Amino acid sequence: MAELAVAAAVVSAIGTMKQGSAQKAMYDAQAAQTMVQARSNVIKSRAEALKYKQEGVRTLDKIRKTIATVGARGAAGSIDPFSGSTGKLQVNIFDRGFLDFSVNKDNTNLARENMTIIQKSAEYQAGIYRAGNVMWGTTGGGFGSTVGTYI
Repeated sequence: MAELAVAAAVVSAIGTMKQGSAQKAMYDAQAAQTMVQARSNVIKSRAEALKYKQEGVRTLDKIRKTIATVGARGAAGSIDPFSGSTGKLQVNIFDRGFLDFSVNKDNTNLARENMTIIQKSAEYQAGIYRAGNVMWGTTGGGFGSTVGTYI
C-alpha cells in the first residue's frame, strides 16, 4: 500500500512540474507580449509627437508668409509696413501664431511624456509577469508541498 502512495505522489509531482513549466512559459510569453505592445504604443506616440512638431513648423511658416504679405501690401500702398495699423496687424498675426505654435509644442511634449509613461508601465507589468515566472520556476508550481502531502 505504501508503494502505491509513493507512486501516486511521483505521478502527481510530475504533473505539477509540467504544470509549472507551462505556467512559466505563459508568464514568459505575457512579459514578451507586454513589451511588444508597449513598443507599438511608443511608436504611435512618437508619430503623434512628430505630427504636432510638423504642425508647429507649418504654423511658423504661415506666420512668416502672412507677416511678409502684410508688409509688402503696406509698402506697395506707400504706407510704413512696420508702424501704424500695418504694424499692429503684424503683431496680432504674430501673437496668434505664437499661441498656436506654443500649443503644438506643448502637445509634442505631452506625446513624448506619454512615450515614457507607456514604456515604464510596460516594464513594470512585464516585471510582474517575470516575478510570477520566477515563482513557478523556483517552486515548480508547488512541487514541494504536493510531495509532502502524499508521503
